[in-house]
Amino acid sequence: MIGPVFVDSSNIHSVSYEDNESVLTVTFKNGDSYEYQGVDKGLFQGLIHAASPGSYFHQNIKRSFNGEKV
Repeated sequence: MIGPVFVDSSNIHSVSYEDNESVLTVTFKNGDSYEYQGVDKGLFQGLIHAASPGSYFHQNIKRSFNGEKV
């Protein structure tokens, strides 16, 4: 497990990544957390290093993967 990693975002509080299962967990500032299955580690790395994590998330993860509230 990598994280939680806190990101500089107005909407996202932190993200975590489970290497063995390719699961990204995103925790939003409102307290909701969602798991995204099948996310490549490169996308996780891109998210935590993005100039705008929120924009990166919407463009590369939210549109491509179904999130399940946890």
